[in-house]
Amino acid sequence: MYSLADVCRRRRLRITSARMSIVRALDEADDHPDALTVHRRARKHDPRVSQASVYRTLKWLVEHGLIKKLDFGEGRFRYENAQKPHHNHLVDLGTGEILEFNDEDLEMLAQSISKRLGFVLSHHRVDLFGYRSLSSPIGK
Repeated sequence: MYSLADVCRRRRLRITSARMSIVRALDEADDHPDALTVHRRARKHDPRVSQASVYRTLKWLVEHGLIKKLDFGEGRFRYENAQKPHHNHLVDLGTGEILEFNDEDLEMLAQSISKRLGFVLSHHRVDLFGYRSLSSPIGK
């Protein structure tokens, strides 16, 4: 996976110092930050970065296909690097934590359903919502 900064350079996209601070904040993210979190993190690189710059840059990055805008029904959008390999999400409604996962059975099921209903699947996204059980093997 390439960093967003590398992709911007390779595509010769105009990148201001504010944009670079925002891109760096996104490159460093190991979660799915919202705009306010991106702003807070970008200000660590450049305290002059404004919220307006963050919103404009996020929109610009989405339009160029560099990041994905995700809606998990929280009343805010979250973002992730579009260069990541395909994955799905488990959303913990108690903590807001988002776990990425891959599952071959789910991929085969998506293909099977699409074929049965006469679709040629180009892509899909599965977001599962719930509460982590106390006996969950993840995070122990």
